[in-house]
Amino acid sequence: MELILGGIEENSDNRTREYTFTQADFDRIRKLIYQHAGISLSTGKKNMVYSRLARRVRASGLNSFHEYLNFLERGNPEEWEAFTNALTTNLTAFFREQHHFPILEKHVENRKNQKKIQLWCSASSTGEEAYSMAMAMVQAFKTFTPPVHILATDLDTNVLAKAQLGVYPLDKLEKLPKEKLKQFL
Repeated sequence: MELILGGIEENSDNRTREYTFTQADFDRIRKLIYQHAGISLSTGKKNMVYSRLARRVRASGLNSFHEYLNFLERGNPEEWEAFTNALTTNLTAFFREQHHFPILEKHVENRKNQKKIQLWCSASSTGEEAYSMAMAMVQAFKTFTPPVHILATDLDTNVLAKAQLGVYPLDKLEKLPKEKLKQFL
């Protein structure tokens, strides 16, 4: 349930909101992000969408989600990028889903006689998984120059910029085994 009080919205969690955020706004956002980036937002993401996009409404100097969505639909490429970045979820870690890496190593073992192996790390976020793939390839080929090309992509351009730097806080490395830390970092 949503209740509008004096231009300030109160949602079902009894939190006061800076901007009115209707079901029609949410449905429109869900449609736009799906059409633009293929992201399917569940109906349970309404509060998350509000909190992430309220910053964009504020930054754009607009007064409502309705105005913001009209502005967005006029085609500003920079705002489409910011809109997409705001709605992506970036979950990553070194060797996340650990059980996948031995499978990857075995898969490339069968292709070692190919000239160049192409790997794609989609939704790479800040790059930990792409760098994990690179470490796995070093181990599989027993060389720091394996015949492998890894393409790491993500819809969120902000996290890709961090991935290109390849600099991580120490807490991101805590779960890596000591031998991997010593060998690669």
